[in-house]
Amino acid sequence: MPLLVYLTAFGCAQLIALAGNCHGWWEVCWSRCDSGLYIEISKIGHTLIPCGDYNGYAENSGKWCGNAGWAPFYPLLIYVFHFISGIPSNVCGILLSHIFFITFLYIVAYTNSFNSFKLSNILTLFLCALCPGGIYLFSLFPLSLLVLLISIIFWCIKTNKPRYAIVPAFLTALTYSSAIIIFFCFGLYFLYLFFTNRTHKKFNMLYLELRHQWNTKSASRSIFMCILIPGLFGMFTLYVYDWLVTGHWNAMYMVQNKYGHLLYSPFKNLGAHFRLFQAHLGTPEAWIDFHNIFFFFTVPVLVFILKGIKNPLTPMLIIYTLVMWYIPYSIGANVSLNRSILLLSPVLAFINPLRNIYKIMLLLVACIFYYAMGILFILSKLP
Repeated sequence: MPLLVYLTAFGCAQLIALAGNCHGWWEVCWSRCDSGLYIEISKIGHTLIPCGDYNGYAENSGKWCGNAGWAPFYPLLIYVFHFISGIPSNVCGILLSHIFFITFLYIVAYTNSFNSFKLSNILTLFLCALCPGGIYLFSLFPLSLLVLLISIIFWCIKTNKPRYAIVPAFLTALTYSSAIIIFFCFGLYFLYLFFTNRTHKKFNMLYLELRHQWNTKSASRSIFMCILIPGLFGMFTLYVYDWLVTGHWNAMYMVQNKYGHLLYSPFKNLGAHFRLFQAHLGTPEAWIDFHNIFFFFTVPVLVFILKGIKNPLTPMLIIYTLVMWYIPYSIGANVSLNRSILLLSPVLAFINPLRNIYKIMLLLVACIFYYAMGILFILSKLP
């Protein structure tokens, strides 16, 4: 069933490529925007240089350029795959993305114990596969890898096997710059578990409560030991790597800083998207702004749906959904929010108990944005 869904989704993606007037195959249609940076890292490693007039910045601008703003794990896999197989690096990257995407669908099926071709099961898999921004799951980006790692962590929590989350948590930190936000979500979930399961209610007995939950091997201890600590160690590994290669432990943030990624009011950015929508009205780019405005108001609907589903993981899913949308939404109007919404696809695996009619409605909405954003991806219009 996951393989069938994958083949159908890829068929849809190929039709989108044709609709975007791209008639090539692997390396032609599915390498866009930052894809070249991942290939560059796979060949020469991380670089960090001062920005100058040679790359469109004023001399002595104080800004930093190079590829150090992008995480190294996905390029490392591309390098290893290319070294072993001899296949061109760009094709290796796209093949890896397909492998991770298929594996993600199998994890979704395994998490929900799908063992029959029921309509409900198929709709859930298609919701995960055709999530808005899902075009990136086929492309030369590490998003299918990141979605896979997150889904494995969710599965570990659901099945009460937290020790299996240690490696995925560590690798998440090395896969994508949003990892720090992901671990912030799990940090909030750790605090939720800790304070909702307290036996010592007084704040001055906090130390005793810490000892109690540690000794009883509580769920909060599992999250801390098997997700947060490996995640922090992964971040530390990234910083050490950057320091060894570039001379700066915070090279990722130095490069990303030139894009103005700071926390602003999400409502301020919402106003910016409204203005951009008006400016782009009548052009394909208006879909980008409409996408961002639409999901600003509909993500709470997903939270409402999750709240109504009886699932012990509901608090974690709600925290993850809100943080993984609204923090990226607050960072800046130029952030690629179409990629951020894709990171909610592991959450959609848990709405399987929802009635089929509602799943069909959600899938129709997802398909509209999947098609529109897919065309814009092929046309290289997405930020």
